[in-house]
Parts: sequence; structure tokens; C-alpha cells
Amino acid sequence: MRWHFHYPKRTSFYPPDYESPGLGGCEASLVLLTRALAARGHQVEVFNCCYKPGVYDAVTWRMTWELTEAPAPDVAVAVRFDEALWPTDSKAGRHLFWMLDDRTRGPAAFARSFGAQGGTVVLASQAMQNRINATTLPIPTRLIPLPVETDRYTHPTGNRANICLYASMPNRGLDAALALWPRIRAAVPDAELWISGGWQLWGFTNS
Repeated sequence: MRWHFHYPKRTSFYPPDYESPGLGGCEASLVLLTRALAARGHQVEVFNCCYKPGVYDAVTWRMTWELTEAPAPDVAVAVRFDEALWPTDSKAGRHLFWMLDDRTRGPAAFARSFGAQGGTVVLASQAMQNRINATTLPIPTRLIPLPVETDRYTHPTGNRANICLYASMPNRGLDAALALWPRIRAAVPDAELWISGGWQLWGFTNS
């Protein structure tokens, strides 16, 4: 199948940035998911602000403005923002919106444009589902956790304590961390969970 991902975020990046500590979570997830799809035999193209366009791990990365000249894909994936939406007269076989954060403007716009055509909003967490549930629009959703390269964590790293650091708002995955924690402790009895995040990190000082 031919997949097109559209991520018109202004910050420029390209796939090898995945190995640097400065790449954001949305961008890293885009690199991993498209790489996995290509490995399964799909034809995958990403249209973004890519400062070194080319083919990386069998995925073609192109500049965002090239999307208007590209043939219609089997699956069109608008990533994160309402600016990423395809025109309503798009000939793509299927439309998806990959939410990736707590903004509901994009999913709402997507539902208005493609909800009646079978379009689906892909969510990465229950927190995102809660945000969608708070809107008044009927938005079809499917929860798919973010991709993780588990093979990178099969061997212990020397000179590091068995500490899991949670550094986000409580409603952005702490419930998942706590649900997993008994299994982690069973495998690593001396593991410690450090919760350093809080509402104040994003300005929610009254919560």
C-alpha cells in the first residue's frame, strides 16, 4: 500500500536526527512508525520540512509543498495539526489523523472533513481520548500506543541505577506507568519509580 504522511510543522528535521537527544516525541514517533511500515513492504512517503530530503530506511522524505503534485495514496495520514489535512476532494483511499498531543482543533477539523467518509483519529493515550470525549463533535477514534524500539532495552546499561523517571503531567501516561509497575518490579526487584512531573510544568498551577 502507498502511505502518505503530512507533517507541515515549521521545525526542520530529518530521520537521522532520531539518534540525537533534541528530536521531539512526535517527530521520533513519525520516524519509527514510517520505518516499520516500510519494513513490512509498504510504500511510504513523508512530506515535512525536511532539510535533507531523500530515502532513509526505505522511507522517502520529501518537502511538504511536493504533496500537491503527488499521486493520491491508499492511506493519507494528517499528523498532529489541522494544517496537515488533505483537501476535502482528496482521492486518497483512506484518511487518518494522528493526534499525538492534547490539541483537539485538528481532530475536530478532520472529523468535519472526513468523519462521514470513514476517517479515523488515531490516539496515542487515554489522556487524548479524554480530550476528545470533552468535545461536542462525534469523532471516530482508535487507540494505538506510540511505537517503542524495545530491542534497545534488552541489555542492561552499565553504571546506571534501576530508576524509571516519569517527567510529564499526571494525565499524560502516569496511569499506564503505574499499571505496568508491578510487572517491572517483578522483573527488576530493586527498580524505583521517580515522579518528577506535575501540573506546574505546563502552567496548570491551580490544579
